[in-house]
Amino acid sequence: MAKLAVSTGALLACGVVAGPIYLVVTSAEAVTRQGFDASRHTWNVLTAGDLGWIQRSNLFLVGVLTVLFAVGVRRALGPGWGGRWASRLLVLEGVGHNIVGAVFPADPQPGFPPGTSTETTWHGTVHLVARGSASPLSSRRAW
Repeated sequence: MAKLAVSTGALLACGVVAGPIYLVVTSAEAVTRQGFDASRHTWNVLTAGDLGWIQRSNLFLVGVLTVLFAVGVRRALGPGWGGRWASRLLVLEGVGHNIVGAVFPADPQPGFPPGTSTETTWHGTVHLVARGSASPLSSRRAW
């Protein structure tokens, strides 16, 4: 079976594009989704509602790109302490913050999505815990 060889540079480029992709898609959604108010709602609530699949797809893609970036960081930094821990933390970010956050949508917040109930669900709790534990600073309003 032939192995697909991906260059370290290509893996590192995944990390370069992940952030801008997330910001562009999320910003576009924030200004176009009816009822979303950035002064009252956190970005993770964009995973809720009928159009939540867009933000969940965005999170999943960025999560995969972050995990690929982690592989590139591991290769670039080598087998030492820095390479091990940097790549582990990046995998935690990619899987915990993004992929799990994509699979389990957030609960609606008051006023968004319009017409939805704001009760707490098990998938909303998983979303909150995964995103909060992987990256506490990005979930500052959730605490």
